[in-house]
Amino acid sequence: MNTELISKFENYLMGVKRDGIDKLLDMIRKSDFYTAPASTRFHGAYEGGLLEHTMNVLERALEKYNTPNTFWYKVCRKHGYTEENIIISALGRAILLPFAPAASKTAAIDAAIPITMVETGA
Repeated sequence: MNTELISKFENYLMGVKRDGIDKLLDMIRKSDFYTAPASTRFHGAYEGGLLEHTMNVLERALEKYNTPNTFWYKVCRKHGYTEENIIISALGRAILLPFAPAASKTAAIDAAIPITMVETGA
């Protein structure tokens, strides 16, 4: 188990100041999230692949959010999205996607972060 990546993940999550984050983290710790593969046939198809993929998505999203004069930078600020919104969207996608019905997974994956931010008001 990659304890350094787990610590980084948990620090991001605990940086979110919303009710229930502690309960979500407790649920994650009791699940196989840290050891689960991201996929059974494609990227991250190995132990810890889901955590690694989740962190890659989060770090790319934050990079885009924090790079001035880019599309993401402009759109996020125009609509008032905060860094906390980006963290919730990126982490929530990975945490909740395994529970989605199979038929909706492709659509959810195709546009996960923007749709999550718009639909949830995150």
